[in-house]
Amino acid sequence: MKKRISKELVAACSRPLVLSILAGGNKYGYEILKEVKHLSDGDLQWSGGMIYPLLHRL
Repeated sequence: MKKRISKELVAACSRPLVLSILAGGNKYGYEILKEVKHLSDGDLQWSGGMIYPLLHRL
């Protein structure tokens, strides 16, 4: 049974997670989405509606 990850936890970890992914080199938003899914073993499946506003704020 998969555990549900709270929205608060996702919000708190999103910026550091994206920055750590980008520390490895430039990536497009779709590549970041795939990497987040891979790193979380599928527990985090972000959408473009989440990643692109976050990238814009960064």
